[in-house]
Formats: sequence, structure tokens, C-alpha cells
Amino acid sequence: YIDDDTFEMFNNNNLETLDLSGNRLKFLKKSYFTYLYVLQIQSLILNMNHIELIEDNSFINLQNLKTLDL
Repeated sequence: YIDDDTFEMFNNNNLETLDLSGNRLKFLKKSYFTYLYVLQIQSLILNMNHIELIEDNSFINLQNLKTLDL
């Protein structure tokens, strides 16, 4: 489980890669990534989870995303 404001602390960070692999995530909600819109996230790693549902537009705020590893 990820709290909706988990990534708020990264709001002014130069984070380019976010690795959430192997965290037993089942659901991805748009709100999880709300605070990442100002970041330069280019790579999002979500492999080795148990993702059953990805909410519509979950990655819409990740405008610089080049790699999505499910």
C-alpha cells in the first residue's frame, strides 16, 4: 500500500528513476503519482509486484517518463 502523499517529500528533487519493484503492490492509483509531476522522472520500475489494477491516467503527470517496467 502507498499513501496518496507518499511522494510529496520528493517535490523539489532531481529524482530521475523511481524503483518500486518487489513491494507487493496490487493497485496503482493516479493519486500515488500526483506529487511527482514536477520531477524529471524518466524511469519508473514496478516489476516483481502483484499489480492487478492500474487506475486510468495513473501516469499522466509523469510527462518525462521514458521507461515503464511492469
